[in-house]
Parts: sequence; C-alpha cells; structure tokens
Amino acid sequence: MTEVEIFFHLNEALRRTMMTRQEPKRSTLKQKILKIYFIYIASEFPKNVEAPKFVNMKKNSFQLQGFEQEQNKLIERVNEFQQSQKELAQSHPIFGRLTRQQWGIFTWMHLDHHLRQFNV
Repeated sequence: MTEVEIFFHLNEALRRTMMTRQEPKRSTLKQKILKIYFIYIASEFPKNVEAPKFVNMKKNSFQLQGFEQEQNKLIERVNEFQQSQKELAQSHPIFGRLTRQQWGIFTWMHLDHHLRQFNV
C-alpha cells in the first residue's frame, strides 16, 4: 500500500469503529480467545493478515484524496476517537465485542503497525 492508501485504510477503520450501531451479538469462544491473545499477549500486529473487505485496498476502488488531506483526516479521527466519551457498540469482525479500552489498544496497535511500514 502507498502512504495515501494506508491513511485512507486507517481513516475508514476508525470511522467504522466510531459508528453507532446496535449492540453486537455475543462473542464466540474463538473470538474471545483471539481477543485475549491479540490484545493482552501479542506484542505486535500480525503481518500479512488480509483486511476485511470494507477496508481492503486491494479488493475495492476507493476515491482517495491527496496525501495531506488523508493525513489531516487521520489526525482529526484519532483526536476524535481519543476525546470521545461514548461507549463503542461496534463489533470487530475477528474479535467480536470489544470494550472502549480494548478498542483503544487495538487502534493503537493497528496505527503503529501501518505507520512503522513507512518508518513514521
């Protein structure tokens, strides 16, 4: 992915995380195990994991803006996520239900994973 594609991917993932939705279904045992391992044990975001279709840059043709626009949008979204006090009802496609704290850990790991790709 290019830098602009990564910024867009991160923007879209954060946007979907902050969407208000109905309470998600209960997490399966598999989701709970993966969540515990990934959020509390793993030290890094796994490499070469395919993104869900709604944020997969290879499987979609998105209308990308320029570098600065996507970068500024990402900074705004991260600030909005950090300052938001609402409980997130969005379910993660792999981990199922996440608490606000778990979403924060996951979001940090996701941002860190992609920004390291460009030594940021």
